Amino acid sequence: MSDIAREIHETATRLFRDLCSAETVNAAEAGVWSDALWRAVEEAGLCDVPGMGDWQDASATLRAAGYASAPLPLADTMLARELLAAVRIEAPEGPLSFAIAEGLKATKSGDVWSLSGTVVAVPFASVTGHIVLAVPQEDATLVVILPVDKAQLVNRQSIAGEWLDDVTFDAVDVPSSSAAVGEGALADEYRALGALTRAALITGAAEKALELAIQYSTERVQFGRPISAFQAIAFMISQITEEVAASSAMVEAAAVSGGKAQARHTMIAAAKIRTGEAATTIARMSHQIFGAMGVTMEHTLHHSTRRLWAWREEFGGEQYWAFQLGQSMGGGIAQEGSLWRTMTALSAAGQTPE
Repeated sequence: MSDIAREIHETATRLFRDLCSAETVNAAEAGVWSDALWRAVEEAGLCDVPGMGDWQDASATLRAAGYASAPLPLADTMLARELLAAVRIEAPEGPLSFAIAEGLKATKSGDVWSLSGTVVAVPFASVTGHIVLAVPQEDATLVVILPVDKAQLVNRQSIAGEWLDDVTFDAVDVPSSSAAVGEGALADEYRALGALTRAALITGAAEKALELAIQYSTERVQFGRPISAFQAIAFMISQITEEVAASSAMVEAAAVSGGKAQARHTMIAAAKIRTGEAATTIARMSHQIFGAMGVTMEHTLHHSTRRLWAWREEFGGEQYWAFQLGQSMGGGIAQEGSLWRTMTALSAAGQTPE
């Protein structure tokens, strides 16, 4: 992590520590939007990707948000604002929801686009003012921004208790000022960036789960000694530590990756796979360490572990990204040494395959 990214992470961590309590997270699950928390995050300048698409710094913010289980569409707002800037559409203030809208029908008459269809499982749609959609077309990507009240919403929650809504458009007209056509690969690019945001959030939640497990295992005494002294518990703590370290390294490597789009896509695929696998192990072992206490609503462990389960599926789970990674790496097998260079580059944090 660079010095700037570290400073951003520390700033975000302090803000969430002061304003995002367990009561705030529980209230959000009950349907209460924390406007004060959002305004503090926005005023601190944490809702935008710094500089020219610096996802290393953005990932530092998201790790802090994941650690705090912050019930905000922070990652989605980052993605939405970055995409709108890329196609030269002015972004409104306030939180934004974002989705890759596959299956949505978009037709054009004159300068006006019309949208019909349903986009399922859009994070935080019901509590944001606008929704930004990347709609894949045959050879292009249509980017639109619409007020949420233009759509019909079916309110649901993710396994983490966060807003996750089905959004339906019934021949909704989009003015030319709110729509732009980008290059064909834009939707795939932002799907990958969405996966990167979830990998960063997972890393933060994993760090919190590890901290809680260490604290509990050193405080809980059984048979006259802390349970951390027992070999089985010590093994699980070491396993969780390894998973957190591996996830952190992969997210860092993906966040700083540059060069060709395909190279970055490969790094992000690897990061999403690795953090998804880590999420499964960390959630299971941390609950085993806590025993019965770890499955109560009164303890805050579930704030982290339920988000690990939710975020590993958003913007594609391990199976989806494993397929993408296999296609990416398999394409170079015919070139002598290409596959090996790709594999070794993936194993070196901060390097990208050529």
